[in-house]
Amino acid sequence: MFTRRLQDVPVGGNASRIARTGVVRALLAALAGLTACNGVTAGSAEPGDVRFCREVRQCPAKSPLVESITMLQQSGARPRFDPSGTRVAFDRKDDRTGFYHVYISDLDGHVVQQITGRPGDPFRRNSGNAVFSPSGRFLVFIAEENSHALDRVASTGDPGVGLFCNLWAYDRQSGAFTRLTDIEYPSSVLQGRVDYMAVVNPHFSKDGRRLLWTERYANDRKKKWGDWRVMQADVDDGHDGLQLRDIRIGYTPAQGNYVTYMGQFDSGQWLVSGNLDGQDVFGMDTYALDPASGQRRNLTRTPTFWEEDADVTRGQHVIYMSNQDSAYRYDTDRDWKKQKITREYYLTDASGAHSERLTYFNDPGAPEYLGKPAIAVASDVSPDGRLLVGTLGIDYGGQAHRMFDLSLMLIRFKNPE
Repeated sequence: MFTRRLQDVPVGGNASRIARTGVVRALLAALAGLTACNGVTAGSAEPGDVRFCREVRQCPAKSPLVESITMLQQSGARPRFDPSGTRVAFDRKDDRTGFYHVYISDLDGHVVQQITGRPGDPFRRNSGNAVFSPSGRFLVFIAEENSHALDRVASTGDPGVGLFCNLWAYDRQSGAFTRLTDIEYPSSVLQGRVDYMAVVNPHFSKDGRRLLWTERYANDRKKKWGDWRVMQADVDDGHDGLQLRDIRIGYTPAQGNYVTYMGQFDSGQWLVSGNLDGQDVFGMDTYALDPASGQRRNLTRTPTFWEEDADVTRGQHVIYMSNQDSAYRYDTDRDWKKQKITREYYLTDASGAHSERLTYFNDPGAPEYLGKPAIAVASDVSPDGRLLVGTLGIDYGGQAHRMFDLSLMLIRFKNPE
């Protein structure tokens, strides 16, 4: 366990109610730039059920690599396979409360268990971004603290960002929850300056001996999103449950300010995304990183497009999302949440030399075309490499603004690599 207290910098001893209101508004404005680091903000859209090929639940696809695309959940995000490849953990937004909770689904789309958001559990706000331990016994996820500054805003702890969150573990055998980290957050904006720390994207190493996650550790207002790094800890998953030992920094970018851990190659190199070459965060790339030396290989090399949400396949290929073929372009001087965008999945080899497009949700000539702007984002490859479970966002916001509704889909490959 570890505890870190945020830096307390007084707002001002003679602040009036009007000044305090201004502070809150300023903090909420800063928070708006962090609503979801994968570029997705779900909202109150009015979608119907997603159906590919007009009214067919399972659909062929344009890519010669893809056999079919099937809807798994009409509502959900950030899916991860269990070690058997027969269950998927995901989070879903409760329309009544606005908070996300963790669930487990089978591959036929049946929710077999709700993990958080149940009566009697310790979580009253957002939880999600769950990952199975290699044994399948534990689920590690992030959960927003029940009380903190700005907690009147439901989206502060969105599992896509992890603001005001800590790591937790759920024991599927005993049903017990265990807190893994203990970051302390101020309870009020009047307590001190609120540096928006965040915990997100937990992953187990391939051998299961370490847990890695992404942390926002500083609030440099000159940089978009503040400063991020990769954390890691040794895992003790004995009879008494899962615990973390020797929590330490895994990697901090020397250039740029954003990095997130996505997976691990057989070579031991990490798969990460970020602006590690100093490019704008809207142009982040995906890299193979040697954590010991800091040496990296840019696999996508597109500093004007956004690549993230990547996975390593069994054959050491990389599947990632990108907006490189989008009809829309980000204006780096504007708030990205107010800009229209589309994204698709792509595949590249471990060198980054050969890449091809996997999905065509925004191509009118493709079987999987949806008729509205769409994004393919957070995903996971099954252990046998045959399936990709992904997050599909459909924009129901019209021309003036964007409003994504998030669903889960299964992509079946013809020849797993």
